[in-house]
Amino acid sequence: MGLIITILNLVFNIYMFAIIIRFFVTCLLPDFYNQFIQIVIAITDIAVIPVRNWWYMMPIAARFSVDVSPIFTVILVYIVKLLVLKGVGFLIG
Repeated sequence: MGLIITILNLVFNIYMFAIIIRFFVTCLLPDFYNQFIQIVIAITDIAVIPVRNWWYMMPIAARFSVDVSPIFTVILVYIVKLLVLKGVGFLIG
């Protein structure tokens, strides 16, 4: 019972950590030929690209020189994590 919640929590935390790594790598040292960075970007593109498309439709997006869509993606993934874990806990327990 608790094992499923623990595994889901771990998966969400690893995904959020990958998005944070992507944010810092693209801001600080964008070496896109690095194999590790390519894997991180490929894994996180699924969630970051829709948020980026939504963000660039906003008029305020032109004021930022840094791509902040990974920050919003981490917030959204965290909200989804809370909802999923609460729902799984309700179904199991």
